[in-house]
Amino acid sequence: MIVGDTGPSGATGPTTAVGPYLQMALEQAPNYEGGTNPVSSNVFYPPVEEITDDEKMTVLEEKNVVRGFLAPMPHLGAAKYEPDFKLTKIHPRPSHLGFMLAWMLGSWTSQEGDGSTVLDPDGNAIPVGAYQHIYTYKFAVEPQTARALACTGNQEHRLVQGAGLSDLAFAFENGALVCDAAGLALVTEPISIGTSPLTTEVTPVLDTHLPFRQGNMVISWLGSSALTRAFTFKFNSPIEAIWSPVHSSLFPTDLWYKNGELPFVSGEIDKATVADADWAALAAGTQFAAQIEVFHGQNIGVTNYPSKMWVKMPGCELTKNTKQAIKAERRREVKYEWESRYDVTTDRLVTVTLVNDTPAYATYSA
Repeated sequence: MIVGDTGPSGATGPTTAVGPYLQMALEQAPNYEGGTNPVSSNVFYPPVEEITDDEKMTVLEEKNVVRGFLAPMPHLGAAKYEPDFKLTKIHPRPSHLGFMLAWMLGSWTSQEGDGSTVLDPDGNAIPVGAYQHIYTYKFAVEPQTARALACTGNQEHRLVQGAGLSDLAFAFENGALVCDAAGLALVTEPISIGTSPLTTEVTPVLDTHLPFRQGNMVISWLGSSALTRAFTFKFNSPIEAIWSPVHSSLFPTDLWYKNGELPFVSGEIDKATVADADWAALAAGTQFAAQIEVFHGQNIGVTNYPSKMWVKMPGCELTKNTKQAIKAERRREVKYEWESRYDVTTDRLVTVTLVNDTPAYATYSA
């Protein structure tokens, strides 16, 4: 039996599985076809609008060889697979947000609050029953990967192994936080109930927490900047799939960070007017400290402390602007692209802190 969601205290417990679902857990190391690396017993069921698991099969063709007949020869079945995995419009609750950050960034530490000495980035004591998770980019060869079990409305079950993320993009839609997770996988395939790891039908656990709301996000930005109308942010860390002859498989065998492409945080910020401070920072390549704070509308358990995420970027830069044409209107609006890059003073790229009610994101059996 697959372990239920161990994260949110707001979960209602098991319910009857009828419709589509997505179950996810982190892997200790990327699992290729037939791989047996441990999978975490901490599993999560993020609400998501679309799940894409595409094998991207290339067929083995011999159309143009001379074989005694002047016609295209039939293809010979699968030559290789280049699977990708994408989640579109996830509606994360506090527990799911932490899972996505662990999956994307790959390096984190977790600590329970004690009401006195464990402090959040604002200097407030984190109470008992709340857990602080601090994330940074993983600087290694292999990214953090995850396993996914998905089920369609007509009970088609799918297994995805060795899934890694190249980007995790956040925006607000209809006033609620949504995110898109895009990357690659080592294996995507159908799976039948009774086959490991789907030994029995999964019973999803419903997280009854509310989503994050747009009105609960605050950004600290460049001084004297123009009024902000909209804001998005995305974590980037390109990955690539590798076919190694160490293992026999038509699927890729290894997932590594892409050589020559470094991690960063990026996004767009829409301004209501053209301001001198924004243009000057872009033209001069000025770095400035920026912070994204996203509060949650519910307190953690019986505490008076809500879940909250801080994204600290000490070396932000504006990288591009797109100004509206001058028209017979009251003002001229402008959109800037931005990135968080290395800051030599703090020796940091980005640090993400999340406080929620989830004790752990990865627990592996020996």
